[in-house]
Amino acid sequence: MLHRIWTSIVMAIGVIAMGSIAAHAQDQTSMAAYLNGTKIDGDEIHLWHCDDASAPVIQCYRSEEERDDAIKSHGVTASDIGDYVTVYADENYDGGSFTMTGPYPNLSVIGWNDVVTSFKSRNGRHPRFYRDSGYGAPWWQWTTGAWIANVGSSANDQFSSIKNVP
Repeated sequence: MLHRIWTSIVMAIGVIAMGSIAAHAQDQTSMAAYLNGTKIDGDEIHLWHCDDASAPVIQCYRSEEERDDAIKSHGVTASDIGDYVTVYADENYDGGSFTMTGPYPNLSVIGWNDVVTSFKSRNGRHPRFYRDSGYGAPWWQWTTGAWIANVGSSANDQFSSIKNVP
């Protein structure tokens, strides 16, 4: 009897987790990006400073400060929205940036496929970057909370999927 109860609990947890992952994946297929209220093309997202805190809507801004101020104006902090990494198009945390709250099995959905050169892990999180979409090998991972000013020549502009891992 106890074995059946534990089996039911484990199965319920699995269904809930799969539902959450499926919901995020479904949101990604209908994502749209806006810069100051104007819709922008997905290929332009990596040129701006964006976040997915309102997914499936991606909000983009002209500067990181503008993005961070917009998040604060809603009365939330970065840790409240559950972000785990900010990626940058250029080395030394320069160029366009994107602060992520969820996993991305295909970075092309948000205009960031093969674009990342530097990143900042946020809120004590541990992002893992994959060369292929669908979390395909090989993958790169640095220490929890790492700020990497340049991912190196073997990883630069190679990432096609990303997720936070324990």
